[in-house]
Amino acid sequence: MLALIATCKGSSSDTSAGAGGSPPVVYDNSYMAGDWLGSIEPNNQKEPYLFYLRCLADGFPYAGADARENDWNDSDYTTFTWVRPSGAFTVSVIRGDALVLFEGVMTLGGLVIEGRYLQVVGGNLSGGGDFSAVPSGGPGTFVQGDQLPGSWRGELSTLDGILVPIQLVVDSLDRIISGNIDGNQFDLSGWPGGIPIFYEIDSVGRTSSLTVSVMDGSTLQVPFMLVDEDGALVSGKAEHSVLGKVTFNLLND
Repeated sequence: MLALIATCKGSSSDTSAGAGGSPPVVYDNSYMAGDWLGSIEPNNQKEPYLFYLRCLADGFPYAGADARENDWNDSDYTTFTWVRPSGAFTVSVIRGDALVLFEGVMTLGGLVIEGRYLQVVGGNLSGGGDFSAVPSGGPGTFVQGDQLPGSWRGELSTLDGILVPIQLVVDSLDRIISGNIDGNQFDLSGWPGGIPIFYEIDSVGRTSSLTVSVMDGSTLQVPFMLVDEDGALVSGKAEHSVLGKVTFNLLND
């Protein structure tokens, strides 16, 4: 069973009267409506990674994913949201015997959500940490030539903890025009203009899938990547033909 069980991070909320005697904010499920962009900082001291949630008008999630193992973009799940008047909230995603549960606090009139989580897989605790998220600006938040262009560096991390350096350069049209894995150059012979990167969901920074061939004969298949709104971090998971399943964080130089 997979579970993200969060406890409230901090005690602040917006229920007290504001400056000038403005009435306190009384939260409800509607404050969770819309798309949320966030990051998870695991307790195991590994690097933070990106996630997103997409919620209906009643605050119930209908889609979401993180850059490690969860992807809720199909109909095979049940969701639940409960936002208390204080801003404390619980969001859960149930899929078979897997449960994902976020608990935290909503602050700044619904402009920030944050909390803690635990992750359980098959009845076993597999991780925990902190999360925080802010509302997306909506469709068009991520656009060609904005967040992705630049020189990106990071590491592919295998299930065994092996770290392999990866670098790539993205041009102003969001095309990968060069790159290497552990010094082995990308094979771009089939892409004279570079490998294009497209946004599958441009309100949350989720890209479409792509496959990168390398001159040593290996390949890297990426189902999707998540991009942060500032264009500073790209997180994802992939299948490498030699290394197997890998995860990665790339930083823009």
